[in-house]
Amino acid sequence: DDERGIDVAFLTRLPLAEPAALHRIEFDGVDDAREADTRGILEATFRLPDGSLLTGYAVHFPAPFHPTAMRIDAYRALNRLADALPADRPAFAAGDFNTTSTEDREQAMLERYVRPSWTVVHETGCDGCKGTSYYPPTDEWSFLDMLLWAPAERRRGGATWRLRPGSAVIA
Repeated sequence: DDERGIDVAFLTRLPLAEPAALHRIEFDGVDDAREADTRGILEATFRLPDGSLLTGYAVHFPAPFHPTAMRIDAYRALNRLADALPADRPAFAAGDFNTTSTEDREQAMLERYVRPSWTVVHETGCDGCKGTSYYPPTDEWSFLDMLLWAPAERRRGGATWRLRPGSAVIA
């Protein structure tokens, strides 16, 4: 529902198990102009080849020129959605999280809002990966784009699908 038509989506060969849903993010203390420059979180549940279900979240969090608090609100919204899933449901989140290396270093964004619930996929064997976005003024790489994984066992469910360490490569 982005006014500019910059929306999130899934491209998959897996069948949907139920209709997808777009969840608007509630931003605390944000004016209408800033909120209009954001996208919701797209949730879709897919049927895996063994018949089990996998829920995915496609995201495009507020850009770095917006206040950090907006990305915090977005991470919290994502975590609330994932926490509401059945315990035996693995989940992933993918897209542009727009958290720069500087912001993560200064605000511990991933430590505070990601790692308690999710595995950051590029941290599982992609040691030489610099990032997905380079910012020349500070000569710094960031992982603005990420893939997050939450296996069922992390939420006290039985795991049938697992992340294979070293399977993520960023070239």
